[in-house]
Amino acid sequence: MILVFLFSIFTIWLAYELYWKRRNLPPGPCPLPVFGNLLSLNDPPPGYEAFERWTIQYGDVYTFWIGTKPFIMMNTFDKIKDTFVRDADTYINKTVPPSSILFRGGEHGVIDSNGATWRDHRRFAISNLRDFGLGKNLMQEKILIEVQEIFSKFDDKLAAGESDLEIPPAFDNAVANVINQILFGYRFDKVS
Repeated sequence: MILVFLFSIFTIWLAYELYWKRRNLPPGPCPLPVFGNLLSLNDPPPGYEAFERWTIQYGDVYTFWIGTKPFIMMNTFDKIKDTFVRDADTYINKTVPPSSILFRGGEHGVIDSNGATWRDHRRFAISNLRDFGLGKNLMQEKILIEVQEIFSKFDDKLAAGESDLEIPPAFDNAVANVINQILFGYRFDKVS
């Protein structure tokens, strides 16, 4: 009698874990009751191939589980824009992971904040980014100048027979130059 009772409790719990919790979520890989899809994420390491498989199998929007927490994955720019820009107020309250609270000391900034704080930070960030040229061709022009400069520096070094190219300093300089051009109107020619 006790064995039948325990088996029925286990069956109800399993049905809840595998079906009832997933009923209103987009389709996705079936999670294991305690681990979710963690074991699939590491097959093969580092795990990005699992996301590629799931995109092919379930489409551009699917649910995967880390432990007992569901995560909705969106793979197209249009779907992400529809969700977080056009319908942003619907998705304003997001779960803040404990690691973020531990390492950052709470809900700060545009990424981790919720509610009115998130709305204020988002409005501030968008208005300031627009003031500095986001969404205009100005930003694209500045970036293209730096890309052309990187390519010309690498071409010059390769033509001179140098086989050691220091890539990180070149990109650091390029990023700094884009920021300097937008904020101060000038750029640096040499990495120092």
